[in-house]
Amino acid sequence: MAAHQQEDVNIRRHLAVAESELGAALVTVGQSREGLQYMKEGLPIFQALYEADRTNRLARLDLVVAQENAGSLWVSLGEPLQAVEHCRIAEELLGKTPDPPESDLEISAALVEVQMNLAEAYAAAASAASTAPKRRVEFWNEARRSASASLRTAQAIARGKPEIASEYAAFISKDSELEARAARALDSNGPVHAVRN
Repeated sequence: MAAHQQEDVNIRRHLAVAESELGAALVTVGQSREGLQYMKEGLPIFQALYEADRTNRLARLDLVVAQENAGSLWVSLGEPLQAVEHCRIAEELLGKTPDPPESDLEISAALVEVQMNLAEAYAAAASAASTAPKRRVEFWNEARRSASASLRTAQAIARGKPEIASEYAAFISKDSELEARAARALDSNGPVHAVRN
């Protein structure tokens, strides 16, 4: 019975991965809306697998990647608030790991990418012409917070693992650029509340 249940879980996971990979392939060839449909079909499967066993590390990471990929796709489709929603879910899932994220390189690496994507989504939302001035300030504050968090984690990985530091140089550069862009935007919007890190 247990072997049959594990086989069912594996089949469901493979189906969700296939849906996500097909979606990503469609996005690569310029069919973003079609790709989004496949990614949307895979998300509930990843969610169900995670809900069935919240202690399953692979199920959690699969769901994180699926949420993050959906977030990136929404940004490319010009829907940054949808992207924020998916990236926040991914960030929250990473925060629910049994060990602190900094003690686990794989979780830390995922957190760097998720928080950078979240910063990009907030920056896109802040830059949208339809965003009200008050919301624009909120979004830039969140972009700066997310970029700063990603930057700190990427720098900690680079310091702690010098042998892979070069892999994080691009993240550090992009996070620094996003953080500076958010700070400039906030400065140009007049007085704002300080962001707490």
